[in-house]
Formats: sequence, C-alpha cells, structure tokens
Amino acid sequence: MQHAATHRAATGADPSRGAWPVTMLVLRFSLFLIIQALVAAYYALQGAPSPWQASVAWWPVGVTLTNLICYGLLRHLARREGLTFWQLIKADFSREYVRKDLLVLLGVILLAGPIAIIPNYGLGYLLFGDYMVPVNMFTQPLPYAVALVALFSFPLTMALGEIPTYFAYAMPRLATRWSSNWKAILAAAFWLGIQHMMLPFIPDWRFALWRGAEFLPFALLLGWVLHRRPRLMPYLLLFHVLIDFPVALMVYQISVGG
Repeated sequence: MQHAATHRAATGADPSRGAWPVTMLVLRFSLFLIIQALVAAYYALQGAPSPWQASVAWWPVGVTLTNLICYGLLRHLARREGLTFWQLIKADFSREYVRKDLLVLLGVILLAGPIAIIPNYGLGYLLFGDYMVPVNMFTQPLPYAVALVALFSFPLTMALGEIPTYFAYAMPRLATRWSSNWKAILAAAFWLGIQHMMLPFIPDWRFALWRGAEFLPFALLLGWVLHRRPRLMPYLLLFHVLIDFPVALMVYQISVGG
C-alpha cells in the first residue's frame, strides 16, 4: 500500500480505481474459454467430427498462453504504479524475515494439503463415483512436442500468472476500493476457484461443478494468508510450481503412452 500511496502522490492516479482490478479478476476465466474456442474452430475447419471435444486436450497450452498474457499485463500495470514485478509480489528475502516466513510457510503447506486434496477427491467421488472419471475427462494426449513444452511451460508460467493476478494485483486494490479486506479476499478467491470451470470447459454440469468448487477452500486459504503476510508470495509461487509439475507430467506421460 505504501507504493500505491507514493504513486498517487506523484501522479494523482489511484491504482485501486479504474477497470483493471476487476478486469484482472475475470480475465483468466475469459481467456481460457476464448483460447479453447479458437482451438475448436481450427479443428472444425479441419473437418474434425467433434471439434470441441478435440480442443479439450489443449488446456495446458491455453494455461501457458493465458499465464504469459497475465504476466505481461501485470508487468505493465506495475510499471504504471512505479513498481517492478518483484515489488508487486512483495519479494523480500531480508535475513530478518526469512526464518519466520519459512516457518509460517511450513504451517501453511501442512494446512493446505488436506484443504486442497479433500474437496478434490471428495467431490470427484460424490459426483462421479470415482475420482479418476473427471480426471480422465480432461487429461488427454497431446502431440509429443507440445506435451514436452507444456511439461515445463505449464507449471513455470503458473507461478508468474495465476496467484499474482488474483492476490498481488487485484485483491489489495479492491480492498482499498471497497474499504473491505474480506470482500476483496472473497472476490479474488472466488474467481481463482471458478476459473477452473474453463480449464478446460466441458459441457457437463458435474464436471463444471467439480472443477469450479474443488479449489475454492484452497483459494480462500491463500487469500487470507497472503493478506496477512504478503511476503509469503514468492515462496508460495515456488510451491505452486512444485504442485503443478505432477499434473504436467501426467499429461506428458499420457501423450507418450507411458
């Protein structure tokens, strides 16, 4: 908030106003659907019998492109406020903070495990009778070269484009605009959770419900933690890469027939 105040004093502009904080909340949800629709349109032009179904497999590519777009926008928006991207995500590895931050991070990770896993598995069994049914619906083979690139680009770009969009940029600015931290936390967590309905979009209400709801508790935890201790952002981004890599590896193994 200190950087935002400095920017207002220097330029007269308030970064909490304008369309960008809200736009960044809904942008990823929209981009996932648009990119998948473009892939489906390509398959339709090629005469594929089920173009939308064919587009489902390409969701890791849609994630990578969306992350790069969001990262580019975040850098641009940060510069408008006189910040670097690293200042935006509160990267601070000062010796006086590192030990405390790592201890808090360990506690957050231990708490996040069941909060992330239980809804994921529980909703899968509740809605489909078998957790692997919805997993198999969207983890489909890609061309080998695409799967190889996605193996690294998907988890690495997630660190740059997802959590920073919701919790480093949108959340604190909306908290200022609405004069409410909790409204901003809930809004950011909600949109982080339901973006997965478009990741990929499959016209099956059970799948959409599973994807949209499974990450909401985890997103709420992240929003609260990052509101209370923004310095944890860089550590949580690294953790994000580590937990997304197995998903990318699963897609790669399916693609190569492993």
